[in-house]
Amino acid sequence: MRSPPLHAVPDAIAVPTLGVTRMQALREATRDEHARIERVLPLLDPRLTHARYTRVVEAFYGFYAPLEPAIARAAAAEGAALALAQRAKLPLLVTDLRALGATPAEIDAVPRCRDLPVLDSASHALGILYVIEGATLGGQIIRKHLRDSLEIDATSGAAFFTGYGATTGAMWTCFVDHVNRSTNIDTDAALRAAAHTFQTMTQWFETSLGAS
Repeated sequence: MRSPPLHAVPDAIAVPTLGVTRMQALREATRDEHARIERVLPLLDPRLTHARYTRVVEAFYGFYAPLEPAIARAAAAEGAALALAQRAKLPLLVTDLRALGATPAEIDAVPRCRDLPVLDSASHALGILYVIEGATLGGQIIRKHLRDSLEIDATSGAAFFTGYGATTGAMWTCFVDHVNRSTNIDTDAALRAAAHTFQTMTQWFETSLGAS
């Protein structure tokens, strides 16, 4: 089932921003969608297998492969401030898929998501990046679980969840500062983009992983 277009996301997600930061508004506006995608992804399931984990990495690649270049185009004016080149996830996902046994041809054949969040402006890009960068921060918990349960680390299939390594916290802090201080961002558009990103990601993972 295709997700609703961005303009169809309920007005209820447009959290009033008076007296709160833009980052606080993003967090509050996407609280329910965030909880839903965590229920869909099996990454902290003690029964997680290598095969299931590989499918998850493939699904992430299928979502990020078309999305990441679109973010770079939409956020070109914000690129330097956001350090977009340093935040690229596709190289990490390719590294993981190769470590998990995929050939270049098999990676090229991974299905791509066609129902992406609307990305028409830097404001949309910032809302989408909120989801992606938050996932990078949360990946630190997943990284530890993968190490303990599957004996997978950054060199054997968990580079994506390792994120920026020792600088992950600092990169998140810089992102939060930019989100809150940027003066050319439409907050309502960013809120809607973040909510729509969670929705499209959840539906993509439900389809890719066979979840109900």
